[in-house]
Amino acid sequence: IKFIILFFIFLFTSKSISQTDCVDAIIICGDANLSGLVTEGIGTQEISSFNACASGENNSIWLKIKFKTGGTFGFLITPETTDLVIDFDFWIFGPTASCSNLGTAIRCSTTNPLQASQLDNLTGMNETETDVSEGPGPDGNSFIHWMNVLPNEVYYIAIDRPRGFGNFSIAWTGTATFYTPPVAEQPNDLVNCDNTTNPSTAIFDLTANSSITIGNQTNLIATYFTNYSDAFTNTLPIQNPNYFQNTSNPQKIFIRITNTITGCFDVTDFNLNVARKDY
Repeated sequence: IKFIILFFIFLFTSKSISQTDCVDAIIICGDANLSGLVTEGIGTQEISSFNACASGENNSIWLKIKFKTGGTFGFLITPETTDLVIDFDFWIFGPTASCSNLGTAIRCSTTNPLQASQLDNLTGMNETETDVSEGPGPDGNSFIHWMNVLPNEVYYIAIDRPRGFGNFSIAWTGTATFYTPPVAEQPNDLVNCDNTTNPSTAIFDLTANSSITIGNQTNLIATYFTNYSDAFTNTLPIQNPNYFQNTSNPQKIFIRITNTITGCFDVTDFNLNVARKDY
């Protein structure tokens, strides 16, 4: 069975929203695989050298998984280039871990493909391996045994590129499933007359689009943002969306609908248009 992260290739080709810290981990939802993931620098160093695999963050990205149904869980990480200098490591924390208390990784691999005399630079977890940790350097073969997970367990995955350059893809394997994201219905563009003291601006009630975008779906909240990056990472939401003054004409507004139980979300957008009042 294949799975997907919520939100598409755009995320992973934009360094501005590459998630380098656990607290900003990308929530995985859906039913397909990921490609073009960016690992560029780190935020806070969160990988302790006391982990079985040693090493730490150099160019990292964090993912968060909450399982809908239990079963086996594995993955295959494939770098965009086959150059053996390109080396990816990973650590998995859970199921009781939190970003403020990660503890020791329950799975990890920091094998270096060149030092281990491997024929490729793939890495991951599968059903055929028996070890649960390996590395650093020449230790191991870049693959460890996959996991058995339970419904609603939460895990954090840190993936790091200590050497070389380039992005990677990840294919999920096993029988466990992820929660599906909500689907944002298309909101309406909003039109209002300009402000007499400030032409080309007006006051808008953005929340008029909340019920439209949510539709008949349940357990969802709507929040509003002025750019896609903030909407995706859920940072800097518009604080007073029912009394918002536009800063350009037209102006694009992004609405994020989030499931309050699973954390899965979707983002769409609409325009604000100011019409000239005939004074």
